[in-house]
Amino acid sequence: MGHSTETSGSANATPENLAAFVTALLAENHHPDPLAWLRFLQPGVDTLSDPDYQRFAINRAWRLIFAKLNQRERIDTIDVRYCLVDKEGSIQDWKKLFETGVLPFILEHQLPADL
Repeated sequence: MGHSTETSGSANATPENLAAFVTALLAENHHPDPLAWLRFLQPGVDTLSDPDYQRFAINRAWRLIFAKLNQRERIDTIDVRYCLVDKEGSIQDWKKLFETGVLPFILEHQLPADL
């Protein structure tokens, strides 16, 4: 009986696939190649059970993409990289920040394009 509170949480649930969240977000917003960014993501991240590590790895992939854009186009990416928060806040907070602070920049520059 003491288990009821545990199962209602995320303890026994399948971990959320944050890479799939990002890809779906790109697709929903008519990105020309919503899967292209995955080549910057270390393999296997989408199957990890730790959403905080998934978040860290996804942020790392996008920072790499933004750094390449910065090098090639001399476009300032500090503000958008600031929105890639590794530890603070919940996964919901991260998703909201990604959608409002990072996604518009990705779409504006059609990233990763040919980086």
